[in-house]
Amino acid sequence: MPVAPVPAPAAPARSSSALWIVAAAAIVVLAVIGALAVVLLRPSSAGTPVVTTPAPVTVTAAPSTVYSSPSSSSSSSSSTGDGGGTSTLQAIVDSDRTAMEGFDGMWVPQLSSKQPGTVDNGTTYDASSIYANYQGLVASHTNVRLLWSGDWSVYRESDYWVAVYGQGFTTAAGANAWCDAQGFAADDCFAKQLSHTAGPAGTTEPRS
Repeated sequence: MPVAPVPAPAAPARSSSALWIVAAAAIVVLAVIGALAVVLLRPSSAGTPVVTTPAPVTVTAAPSTVYSSPSSSSSSSSSTGDGGGTSTLQAIVDSDRTAMEGFDGMWVPQLSSKQPGTVDNGTTYDASSIYANYQGLVASHTNVRLLWSGDWSVYRESDYWVAVYGQGFTTAAGANAWCDAQGFAADDCFAKQLSHTAGPAGTTEPRS
């Protein structure tokens, strides 16, 4: 009696479908992971912060000794409006400063003391005429020096050009004796003590 054929099981077909489903799910998972990686690894829109290094600061120490000099507020004339007279006078003071420091504490014959606006013997002085007066003194007495009263504490006013004879004396009498010997009038030459620390009192000795 013939044996009837046994039909093949349908399970393999279901197994193939399951494999496709698993593969599709894996692809979806990988796609999601890839998308997350792109988002997480994307550079921040804020960018990289910029660090600014401040420029170095150089500090220069000020000199220990400072001499005052004439300014526009202390003189009615300026170097631009007086034909260069003020700058010329200041250059002479600067040139004579070292020599004048040697007379600190000593008495010298003072020959002239003027500022722009000073009236003396009918002349109203400006920087140019003060310089001309100084040149006249140099012509007669070659060792004449020029100082700025603001550099010395013995002057009550700090904005005068002062001409002195460049010889120091230990006493006021010695300086006045020099004035006598040169034939100066009493008002044109008298003893003045120079100092950076003493006050005006007792530093002027008129001639009788």
